[in-house]
Amino acid sequence: MYMTIFYIIVFSIIAHKEKRFMLPIVAFVFLVLGYLLVRKSRVWNKKYIKFIIWLSIIGEILIHLAYYIHHNLWVMTDYMLAKN
Repeated sequence: MYMTIFYIIVFSIIAHKEKRFMLPIVAFVFLVLGYLLVRKSRVWNKKYIKFIIWLSIIGEILIHLAYYIHHNLWVMTDYMLAKN
């Protein structure tokens, strides 16, 4: 977990940001989340686990929508600036 947090902090500080720089850490994040869910599934009620899964699904959808809107605004701005 420390390595994952350190990686995210270091690459968040860098001025030149690209999505491909964060790609290697995705596997570690999923491993940590999977480990957490397996460990907590023995303790928590199934309703809590379903809530967490639905919360993560909704969060991912919102992130993808925000990225999609941001990307389309960026493309539209470039198009408008390129027009004479």
